[in-house]
Amino acid sequence: MRWYLKVLRTWSLEGRASRSELWMFLLIDLVVMIVLRAVDQASGLTWGPHGSQGFAFSFYALVVALPTIGVQIRRLHDIGKSGWYVLAAFIPIIGGFMLLYWYVQESEPRENAYGANPNAAGAG
Repeated sequence: MRWYLKVLRTWSLEGRASRSELWMFLLIDLVVMIVLRAVDQASGLTWGPHGSQGFAFSFYALVVALPTIGVQIRRLHDIGKSGWYVLAAFIPIIGGFMLLYWYVQESEPRENAYGANPNAAGAG
């Protein structure tokens, strides 16, 4: 839970994010989205084809959009890549696999152009 809250508090696009920070945030985010989808369905506050869009889910998605992009960019910084590579998500099929590959990479062990290693003792 600390990773999730840390990401929500850190809107910065600068610095580095460890694998743990990204993946724990995404896991908790997924669970929250599933719960909110169920709440929307149960409350009937839905619209769109087959009631696929709900108020709580949509509001939450808007609130966490910037922190999610921020942690993805910081994760790319952690492996020495530019944050602009997050736009690879718009390349059909291949872009998602490229990002997944980069997101599971080991952190650069030393300080890089984006800052100190978040896994190093005393960092972050």
